[in-house]
Amino acid sequence: MLRAFWTWLPVASGTYRAFDEPFAYRNNHWFFDKSVWQKMLRTMNQCGFNAIVLANTHPFPFMVDLPKFADARVIGEDDLREYQRMPHWVLETAIEYEIAPYLLFFSIYYPTGLLESRGIDPSDASAPTDFAVEYTNYCVRELLATYPELAGVFADASEFVSGIKRRAGRALHYSVKYTYEPIAKLRREQPSAYT
Repeated sequence: MLRAFWTWLPVASGTYRAFDEPFAYRNNHWFFDKSVWQKMLRTMNQCGFNAIVLANTHPFPFMVDLPKFADARVIGEDDLREYQRMPHWVLETAIEYEIAPYLLFFSIYYPTGLLESRGIDPSDASAPTDFAVEYTNYCVRELLATYPELAGVFADASEFVSGIKRRAGRALHYSVKYTYEPIAKLRREQPSAYT
C-alpha cells in the first residue's frame, strides 16, 4: 500500500496559471537545505510513510537538459546544474530512509518561453495536440534517463480528460503511473523506446 506524503517542488515554468509563482525557484531556499529534507524524511519514515510525491505543474526545465527544446529553458546553465544536483540528493536520501520517491506533473504544460516562441496562446496550452505529446514524451524520457532513482511518475491528466468519470462519479485526475520495476524491464527489453 502506498502511504505517501505530497509536497510541492518550488519551481515555476510559467506565469499563465494562477498558482504559478514566477519567483518560486528564487524564493524557496528551504528546498536546498539538506537538514530540512533529512528531518522531514526521517519523520516520514518514523510515521510509517513509504513514499513521497514531489509535485509541480512542469518541473522538467529545472530537472533535465532539454536540448531538443531550447526555448523551454527557464534558468541559466549554472542555476540548472545547481538545481539538478538537489533533486538527485533528495531522491537518493529518500531511498536511504526507505521512502520511495515519485514525481507528479501536469500531462500538458509549457514554459512561458516555449509558448511565446511556438506561438501557442495560453488559453490553448492544455489542448492535447501532436506537439504536446511530442514535447511531454521527450521531457518524460529525459527525466527517466536522468533520475533512475525515481520510483515512478504520475501524470495529472485532468487537463484533457475532465469529462471522464470513474465509478461513484469521481473525476479522473491522475491517470498515468509508471513505476521503476516495469520501466527498468522495458528498458532492457526495448531500449530503442527510451532513446
